[in-house]
Amino acid sequence: MTDMVAPSGARSNSLVTAILTGGLAAGALDLMFACVLSGASPYRVGKYVGGGWVGLDAAKAGGWDIAILGIASHFGLALIFAAFYVVVSRMLPILRSQWLICGLLYGAALYLFMNWIVVPMSALHGDPSTITAKSFAINIIGQMILFGLPIAYAAQRYLGRR
Repeated sequence: MTDMVAPSGARSNSLVTAILTGGLAAGALDLMFACVLSGASPYRVGKYVGGGWVGLDAAKAGGWDIAILGIASHFGLALIFAAFYVVVSRMLPILRSQWLICGLLYGAALYLFMNWIVVPMSALHGDPSTITAKSFAINIIGQMILFGLPIAYAAQRYLGRR
C-alpha cells in the first residue's frame, strides 16, 4: 500500500477547518459556561466582556453595541487562541498525538494568561489576587475542559494525530 500525500489545498482547508471548529466550539462553550456560572444572559456577559474595551461603567450604561463588541471580542480571541494551537501543533505533533493532556494544559495556560495578564491590562483592571480558591478551581477546570479540549480535539481531528 502506498502513502497518499494530500494536496496543499486540502492541508490548508484542514487547517482552516481545525481553527474555525476549535475556536467557535471553545468560544460557544465558554460563553455558555459564563452564563451558567454567573446566572447572566449572553447579553449581560457580552456587555461585561465589552467592558474590557470601554470600562465597566460605560459597559453597564451601553446597550447592544457593547454586548456585540464583547461577544465579537470573545469569539475573536477564541479563534486567535485556536489558530495559535493549531499552527504550533503542525510543528509539535505531540500537541495532536497527546491532544487530551495537551488540551487540558492549554486551557489552564489560557486561563492564567487571561486572568493574570489580559484582564488586568484591560479597561476592567481586574485584580487576580481577589479570585477566591473556589472560583479559581471552578474556572480553571472549566477552561481546561470547555476551552482547551475543543481546540486540541479539532487540531487532531482535522490535521491528524501525527
